[in-house]
Amino acid sequence: MFEATKTRQGDKRKRQRNDDAGDIEGYLGPWGKFVDEKTTMVPDDEEKEVCVCILLSSWVGMMAYYVSQVVHTES
Repeated sequence: MFEATKTRQGDKRKRQRNDDAGDIEGYLGPWGKFVDEKTTMVPDDEEKEVCVCILLSSWVGMMAYYVSQVVHTES
């Protein structure tokens, strides 16, 4: 009735494994990262530039809204 589908190469990502709970320092358990996963703590220069642009544009937008509200309440 149901056809079994075959898993293809790349359907499942491999995880880093260390299931030995006796290894206190290196135990990963189910929280192991994927083999091809990259952990970045600091954005690169291009991402920093994008973040700064987003923050500045939102700040400018908020200030323009605030000024327009102050002008309307004073009039």
